[in-house]
Amino acid sequence: MRKYVSTLSESADPVAELGLRELPSPAYAIQVVRGRSCNKDGAGKIAARTAHDYLKAIYVVMTRNGLPPYAMKAQLANNRFLKQGKKQGSHMSPGARTFCETLLGSQKLTLTFLSLHVQLRNRAQELLNNFTADGRAMTGSEIEDLRSIGSVAAVCALETRGAPIRIENALALASRGDNITPICRVG
Repeated sequence: MRKYVSTLSESADPVAELGLRELPSPAYAIQVVRGRSCNKDGAGKIAARTAHDYLKAIYVVMTRNGLPPYAMKAQLANNRFLKQGKKQGSHMSPGARTFCETLLGSQKLTLTFLSLHVQLRNRAQELLNNFTADGRAMTGSEIEDLRSIGSVAAVCALETRGAPIRIENALALASRGDNITPICRVG
């Protein structure tokens, strides 16, 4: 959505006074497609695969919000740049392939990767202990740091050690309060 809005803000039409509900419209979506398709180098450039993925997500947002997505669907199906992105998206990117080959080619890296959730959980617990050691209340920035590291630890645990989980189920996990889901508990 950020890339969508930033592309619209670069266009000639004034969109600053519009709310988020008005932005994913067919007319604005086509402007974004054109803007992304034309900008293939320079500041703000975007790969075809990324543009296709972003715009496919905007298509879903439009559909879920009851907006007519037909113009966007047509663009996704017919725009040369976006069709190229869809084709590129059907296989692993060179960067992801290199990362995976390196990771799987080293037992040490694989073990580090698979235990990252434990390292992050331990770091979050260490921060919590340090922040609360003198009995004072944590500052907003300390809480933010702790939540960030704890959230990444939970996601790493789910991704590397959890059974496949649906997004809706993952979002429903309790990470604070009295009923914390065990995997989300720090410590």
